[in-house]
Amino acid sequence: MKRIIKTLVLVITANIVFFGGLNYYFFHSMASLPKGEYICESVSPQGTYTVKLYYTNPVLSSGGTRGELTINKSRLSRNIYWEDNGYLYVSKRFLGFDITGTDIMWEDDDSVVINGIKLELPGDIYDFRRDRMAFLPLGEFISESTSPRGRYSIKLFSTNPATTNAGTRGELTIIRNGKKHNIYWEHNEEIMEGGLVTSDIVWESEAIVVINGKRLKLPNEKYDWSRDRQQQSSSSRVPVEAANAKRKCGRLRR
Repeated sequence: MKRIIKTLVLVITANIVFFGGLNYYFFHSMASLPKGEYICESVSPQGTYTVKLYYTNPVLSSGGTRGELTINKSRLSRNIYWEDNGYLYVSKRFLGFDITGTDIMWEDDDSVVINGIKLELPGDIYDFRRDRMAFLPLGEFISESTSPRGRYSIKLFSTNPATTNAGTRGELTIIRNGKKHNIYWEHNEEIMEGGLVTSDIVWESEAIVVINGKRLKLPNEKYDWSRDRQQQSSSSRVPVEAANAKRKCGRLRR
């Protein structure tokens, strides 16, 4: 009887590991991304790296843009960038970016900006499925507020404060361990249309905060306006000029 139970446990464990691995590979790992259609490529200033961009479903908003890094000396390649086109062509326009989908800018030999996302090579990756808010622009400091018992601190920053495309970023700090992450991202036009100012932080309790009218439960709940905007625009098609802008890696413009 013990042998049967042991065998069953081993079989169940093996199945969990097997199917869990399949789920991670096909739905979470960047190694399993579709190859897509080649757009263009760009080499770093000193020739250390090459970044190639590919479209999947290039004329549909449901498609994605994949970025592949090659270390030229060893010729090893891996995926470092993955963004869905609905966000790329719709939401980023509200941030003031003129996005073509072929935007690669090298700040130096180890720092590249792909469609507004800055990566430090060779280690950084960007996968929109994980945490889109991790790569928000820093912006200029607006205000700061600490929770009633001092467990959390929230700082607000404004990006492009003098333009209509400005955004407000909310950064949470867990004071006990000093860990920080973005929990709030809103377009300033949306805030002001609601009759609010961009520095409104109200604590309902130690773990409940209202930022410019958005109620969040700390430390894990987040608000990202671009997701709502993307859902509203999910039926829109990618601009024709973006889909056809192949083999012309350009620079990010504002």
